[in-house]
Amino acid sequence: MHMLTYGNVSAADIALDLKNNTQEQKLSPHDLDTLVAIISNLTVLVDDQVGMVEDAAAREALMTNYTDSLLGLTSNILAVEETWLGLKQSEAARHGSSLLRNLELTGFNLAEEVRNDTVAFQESQVNMTVHSVPRDTLLETDLYFPSPSGRTFLRLPPGFEALLPERETQARLVGFLVHFEAAARALRGS
Repeated sequence: MHMLTYGNVSAADIALDLKNNTQEQKLSPHDLDTLVAIISNLTVLVDDQVGMVEDAAAREALMTNYTDSLLGLTSNILAVEETWLGLKQSEAARHGSSLLRNLELTGFNLAEEVRNDTVAFQESQVNMTVHSVPRDTLLETDLYFPSPSGRTFLRLPPGFEALLPERETQARLVGFLVHFEAAARALRGS
């Protein structure tokens, strides 16, 4: 925990360490509660750290590395059924919603750093695609998350770009899919 307090390690490195130490690990309710809180703090910390980096490529690399580690960590947490079994429905929903909210925030923070690109991340329990392209390139086209070639995907139909903020010239979109069993465990009652 001292790494968070003193800020001498990047949030991406902390997330990677947590990811590596949670593979196939059953978490106690206390550990899950603590880990979800740490993830929320890391999401704020990485945003602060990105703000201190002047070089655009370094900012993008930091956000990409953090996003990759956070997605892996979230997948690890969602993968172990025993972690979720003893939780009350409201606790599971609170933790599951917090994990997904942090993925969403992180995805949009990455979309701020990525220009004219699509970045896809795949883990066993969660897939995420971050799309940051000029808005006019989306006119009257279908958009798929993560891709139409997968077994499961999300399709945005032609014309969806009209729902984006009017004054934005850059379209920033984040889509993620959660494995149905993981979603059922972590989002029951949501």
